[in-house]
Amino acid sequence: MFLHVTDVSCLEAYSIRVEFSDGVVKEVDLREELYGEVFEPLKDVEFFKHVRVNSETNTIEWPNGADFAPEFLYEIGQETKHVQLSTSRTEREADVMASDNKGCRPNIFRYATKELSQDAMICWLIAWAGQNENTCVDEDQAALSACGRHFVQALLNHKRAERVQFDGDIKAEIHQQDQGTDILARITDTASHEEYVLLIEDKTETGEHGNQLERYYEAVVGEETKLGQVGRDYIYPIYLKTGNQSLATDQRIEEIKECGYKVFHRKDFLDVLNHYSGSHPLLVDFRGYLQRIEGCTESYRKWTKEPKTRHEKLAWEGLYRRLECELRRGTDGNQWIDWGDVFNPSGGFLGFWWQPPGVDEKCPLYLQLEVPWWEGKGKLCFRVEAEGKSSEEKRDLKWKWHKRICDASGQQATRPKRMKIGKKTMAVAEWVGEWLAFEEDSGLLDIRETIENLKQAEAVLTQAMESR
Repeated sequence: MFLHVTDVSCLEAYSIRVEFSDGVVKEVDLREELYGEVFEPLKDVEFFKHVRVNSETNTIEWPNGADFAPEFLYEIGQETKHVQLSTSRTEREADVMASDNKGCRPNIFRYATKELSQDAMICWLIAWAGQNENTCVDEDQAALSACGRHFVQALLNHKRAERVQFDGDIKAEIHQQDQGTDILARITDTASHEEYVLLIEDKTETGEHGNQLERYYEAVVGEETKLGQVGRDYIYPIYLKTGNQSLATDQRIEEIKECGYKVFHRKDFLDVLNHYSGSHPLLVDFRGYLQRIEGCTESYRKWTKEPKTRHEKLAWEGLYRRLECELRRGTDGNQWIDWGDVFNPSGGFLGFWWQPPGVDEKCPLYLQLEVPWWEGKGKLCFRVEAEGKSSEEKRDLKWKWHKRICDASGQQATRPKRMKIGKKTMAVAEWVGEWLAFEEDSGLLDIRETIENLKQAEAVLTQAMESR
């Protein structure tokens, strides 16, 4: 049996209490293990406290990606007691990977969180699309077949001008991990004999890397898969994402030359699943799992001035997605905005970076929100790109832009606490005060005023640029 970590909590500086999958609980002192670049940030006691269990790797992890193998922790730890095996996890993980909407029973997808589990669910739904009235023995199976059929049509018609309608029953030929592809499905309309091939790249929290999407597409076109010869016009590439990602990432994926991938989001998936009228526990659990992620992502709306209400990464991703939509509003869509994880030796943060509309894309100056989400707060910085510059050029660039921004801000910007010369980018100024705004009456996050604060920072950056 593989050893997993099921729970973790901090005891004192550099010591943790770890519960393992065999029921053993050990106290582990990591004081002598925090050496090397990735572990250096853990010497900060406050950062060390943000240890958690990664449900995909089944071991402990910190926000900067530092981790230790369960076997190593088991070996060096001192056993304190043996507990009855349970399905418990930390409160934070339970909140995200919780059971169904009512929270009244265990949900298998609280534990089956990896992409292969989601692959199986997608294949299962497509397979149900291939069941017709003659093969369905009861109303619940008929409801599953209808949901599967709805799902297949939603994938084929997603963001496409020409709509696919089935005249008869569906025949589904499904393959997994064929030439690296997550899911390949040949869908045949048995009445018209029209054929469609779904090429699905399935993602939860990870993103596209390298040129994998192009390679998978070319493998299908090049007759390298079990489907054999497939014409380009019959391929419907889908990038199915149930985690969160930026609109800019969506755009990059959908602009991949000649492939024609369409991003199918969690909300698109829920639009299908919410029409399901049956009670099969597997589908109900999966729907509840996605609904819970969606609820956590939208929970930024309930934030207050207390940072302790803002410790959920999914909520920060939800806010960033909202900010991205709002800041793009009224522009031509080509404004430089993006967000995602930023890793550095200090522990990293969830970043949101952008330039105001109308600023020349060659301009080295941009704005960036830097939020260590586990702290529930972050800062708004003015940064400058300096890659390829000499140390002397970087120094001149740093102080030049620092002065111009501070002069343009009217005391709304100040010197950063750490104003060092970076390899690629440098923080040259920091916004004074809180950039998040809250309503006076309710105390809840005020999106409109938050956007206004960011636009004030945009105006300062634009004025600093015009003062050249």
